[in-house]
Amino acid sequence: MLVHQERIALVLLCIVTVVVVGATLVLNHIGPTPFARTYSPTLADGTLVTLDGTVHDISSTRDGAHSLINVSGVVIFMPNTGFSDRTLHKGDIVTVVGTVSTYQNRKEILVESPSDITVR
Repeated sequence: MLVHQERIALVLLCIVTVVVVGATLVLNHIGPTPFARTYSPTLADGTLVTLDGTVHDISSTRDGAHSLINVSGVVIFMPNTGFSDRTLHKGDIVTVVGTVSTYQNRKEILVESPSDITVR
C-alpha cells in the first residue's frame, strides 16, 4: 500500500504526463508555422522561417541525395530521402517552412520533412 506522500507523488506524476502528452499533440497538430518568421536574407542561421513563393527551378546535387529548389529566388535545400512522394513542378505556388543556413556565402532554407513544403 502506498503512503500519503507516495499517492500525492503518483497523482502529480500522472498530471504532468497528461499535460506533456497533451502539449505534444497540440504542438504536432499546429506544426512549426506559427513559430516561424517570414524569410529574410538578413536573418541569422538557425532561424525557423516560412516562405511563400513560386517554384522557378528544381535541380539535384551531384550525388543525387538532395534537391535544390529555387522558390522566388531563394534556394531550398531538401533531402531526397523520404520525399519520394513529393512532386514539385515549375510554377507551383508553395509554402516552405525550414531553417536558415548559409552555404558558400549565400542564404538558403533547409527543409527536414516532406510536410515542410506545401503546394497551394
